Amino acid sequence: MAGNDEIYGFGGNDQIIAGKGNDTIYGGDGDDNIQPGAGDDKIYGEGGNDTIYLSAGADIEDGGEGTDTIIFGPDQTTLPVTINLDTGRYHFTSQIASVTQNLFSIENITSEGGADLTIYDTSGVNVITTNTGNDTVHSKG
Repeated sequence: MAGNDEIYGFGGNDQIIAGKGNDTIYGGDGDDNIQPGAGDDKIYGEGGNDTIYLSAGADIEDGGEGTDTIIFGPDQTTLPVTINLDTGRYHFTSQIASVTQNLFSIENITSEGGADLTIYDTSGVNVITTNTGNDTVHSKG
């Protein structure tokens, strides 16, 4: 899909792949896999244990109820990235003023790429999986 779309997953375990544009995506109930395209997207995982891929743009990622995971894919960037689950923000470390995304109700992080990550977790239970790169994790619990 291309353009500014509104996409609904409704119930069930959905796989939603969006294209370019400023999309609004609702996963609905179920364990959804949501892959937004380039653009300023609003992603609402809603109920279930959702997996949301991070994308370029000033996005809002809201996992909703359940244990939700964001994935930082290998095609994201080679620039260093800072992800703070406690404040619900992430940004490209060298471009803090220009690109900042918002995270809500996200418990876990998986990195599939080689970018250097700095991660701050919460005092709750978090699963953080990193890949190649020089990664730093600041844990509260």
